[in-house]
Amino acid sequence: MVTASFMVFLLPDPPAAVARWATLLRPGGRVAVSTFAELDDAGLAFYRDRSAALRPFQTPDPEMDRETSDGSTMSRGWVEALFGDSGLVDVTMTEMAVRSVYPTADAYWDWMLSAGSRRQLERIPPDREPEARAALADVLDRHLRQPDGGYAKESGMRITVARTPSPDSRRVPRAR
Repeated sequence: MVTASFMVFLLPDPPAAVARWATLLRPGGRVAVSTFAELDDAGLAFYRDRSAALRPFQTPDPEMDRETSDGSTMSRGWVEALFGDSGLVDVTMTEMAVRSVYPTADAYWDWMLSAGSRRQLERIPPDREPEARAALADVLDRHLRQPDGGYAKESGMRITVARTPSPDSRRVPRAR
């Protein structure tokens, strides 16, 4: 089995990677990929506002500043295309929502440091961090604040599993 957890969209050529992984498996072997699911309008607004709040504190990085996130890697069609020419069969997708709870804005900041979004925080010089934390807390207050004073976010995720054809699956069964 090959697993890729929330990383395939970071690769330079994701379909080529999936096709290569398929060649590493025995017949009947599986590839499992987790990706984010599409965002609703509130989710899009939150991530847009989070990036905008942190941007003034970040050191310039021409490569990252050129990146645009149009959300296309979150679409079912994008994920289906990953498997299109891979030779894998029986592709299934399961979507689910995961609720993450953060008791404080600092806990959310720490979580960001543990995930791919750490790239946004690593560009903030230490002397600007207090201001950046305050700007992020304002965004969290607007978008994720809960009645108990903490923060909560629903994230959609998709698990896609496919397998290599087994030799038996290519044979036509004989009538007896």
